[in-house]
Amino acid sequence: MSGVEGMTDNPQFHGYYEKNYINAYIKFTEVASKLYSKPNYIKKKVASDRSIYEKAAYAAIKKNKITRKADISAFVYGMALHTAADIFAHSAAGVKGQNRKALKKKSVKKLAKKWSRLKHGPKNPKTGKYYPKKNMADSTKCIKSRFSKGEKKVCSAIINQAYSKHKKATIKAFSVVKYFRTVASAKKLKKAKGKKNYLIKSYGLLDLDKYLKPGKNKKLKKVVKNLANKNVKGVVNKWK
Repeated sequence: MSGVEGMTDNPQFHGYYEKNYINAYIKFTEVASKLYSKPNYIKKKVASDRSIYEKAAYAAIKKNKITRKADISAFVYGMALHTAADIFAHSAAGVKGQNRKALKKKSVKKLAKKWSRLKHGPKNPKTGKYYPKKNMADSTKCIKSRFSKGEKKVCSAIINQAYSKHKKATIKAFSVVKYFRTVASAKKLKKAKGKKNYLIKSYGLLDLDKYLKPGKNKKLKKVVKNLANKNVKGVVNKWK
């Protein structure tokens, strides 16, 4: 995302758990919704009065030379989608490995011990890019449900909820996320096959329980209960 590169330098813009990633995508849509009716509102603001999201949006708009009224708002909605999508790459934990079938040969104990945050891995010094086979965070082969049942569903919800209506998104975008199975049912697993499937097909989102406050929303409560890494890891740790 031009203007705010760097997952560790700008965690809130890249779905990285060191900052509130839920609040981040919502704030970007709030800025985008304002830009739809007032495309120059950030420009007219005193620089010191701009929020970090307004500063990031303004810098990116300038860098990419976005000038058309409709494009300015759409571009910042794109920044919100980028942030939301990155949550499932940069704040995800699970058993690393792009060959998921090969993991079935390992014992439950070994798989449980491999549970950790999924990382990008080292960079190729010649290209400056991550080695594809070692990049677990961005690989769709490493726990593909992160993308098919997580990232895509949240982004689609944001598009339907906010972008298409030029409004601010809410935490409800996360209510559509699907998980492999509930934590409660995983605790009852007795056979190695069932435990392996859970370890290989599940993942947890770091600090989801800290940033996503469901209130009385039952769907969101289930998502936090079964997708927050703190809760999922509670099961995994008992199998080590």
